Amino acid sequence: MNVIKNTSKETQRIAILSALRGGSKSTIQFREEFGICSPAPRVQELRKRGYEIATTFRDELDSAGVKHRIGVYTLINEPDKTAHHNKPL
Repeated sequence: MNVIKNTSKETQRIAILSALRGGSKSTIQFREEFGICSPAPRVQELRKRGYEIATTFRDELDSAGVKHRIGVYTLINEPDKTAHHNKPL
């Protein structure tokens, strides 16, 4: 389990990004494995910071056996952290 230690937005963004670097994750996986109840806003914040994250949808069962149509997030590309160093001053 990779349950987060606190629910701050920054902690959630770091956990989501770390998880997505290891492969696609669903909303239910973020809730049940990481303790992130609502990953969609954090994913949107990462997108605004330049991370390219794709969303697809699939049916998935939660821990109670209830079927949901949920989002699955995939990290496609990360922002170039060195780009601002290459710009003329």
